[in-house]
Amino acid sequence: MHFFHPLHNSKVHDRVLRVSLINAPLDLTTMKNQNGQFRFTYFTDMYEETLRFYADKLGFILEHSWDRNAHDKGALFKTGTGLIEVLYLSPEEERNAGLDYRSPQGAFMGIQFWDIDELFDKYKSLGVSFKQEVTD
Repeated sequence: MHFFHPLHNSKVHDRVLRVSLINAPLDLTTMKNQNGQFRFTYFTDMYEETLRFYADKLGFILEHSWDRNAHDKGALFKTGTGLIEVLYLSPEEERNAGLDYRSPQGAFMGIQFWDIDELFDKYKSLGVSFKQEVTD
């Protein structure tokens, strides 16, 4: 068992794939689940690039997205049993005072994969940048 996390630089398990984030139909039965649903949520000023990275490079499934107006956009990507929620970082004057818009500090995502070598080769062939090769 191995873990893949595209937003962090430290070893999570015995072998890790490190990726640089440089360059993305809502299932209502899941939403009604009494146990809730895990989401890793963050704001980005590279919104369109981030969506393309998750969808086109990593092949994550887009569960739902919204574009209510120029400053209210978001997308949910299915990853394992949870979701990555990407939110557009709107200009400061348009921000909701109740939300924390700072960049994540010390946070990372861990996504379990069984064949890390195959995943690494696939992403490398798609042009995904890596900070290092797969390690034991």
